Amino acid sequence: MNSKNDEYWENLDDLSHEIREEAGKLKVSALLSLLYTTDIINVHIRSYLKENRIPVSQDEINLLHQLVLNHGTMNHTEISRKILRSKYAVSRIINRLDRQAYITKAPPGIDHRKKEITITKKGLELVKNIATEGRVHISAEIFSEIEQKEIILFKEILKKIRKHLLASTGS
Repeated sequence: MNSKNDEYWENLDDLSHEIREEAGKLKVSALLSLLYTTDIINVHIRSYLKENRIPVSQDEINLLHQLVLNHGTMNHTEISRKILRSKYAVSRIINRLDRQAYITKAPPGIDHRKKEITITKKGLELVKNIATEGRVHISAEIFSEIEQKEIILFKEILKKIRKHLLASTGS
């Protein structure tokens, strides 16, 4: 039993060494840094939503934002594609937003993939007031130590990554 335990720790040490070696490579290091930073940003966003008693999640705000950008109405499939969530996850988000009267759904009986989802006046107010304030506050916090020219370059790099990844997945 002791040899299995020793083997476990040896495998763990080997894996740890391998990960550290990989992280030393520029592209891997950049990816790990991006993932870690994304997690930190998400923690800040969730904290802001909670502190300000905003009754929706990041995914719900994203869905409402997409509705605004798409003239207020989209179908289930379009939403799924735009917010990069499974159709099942989108159904759950839609149901939560519908219960809170931030959106309306087409009447039952229509194929849910073709059902029109429309933002309500209450949903528009949320996006306009609370979400806008949140974006301003969080972006000011995130970019407070970064110069404008660096922000512009950062935005261009993210756009290039997004474009490449979306093209490679066919989204």
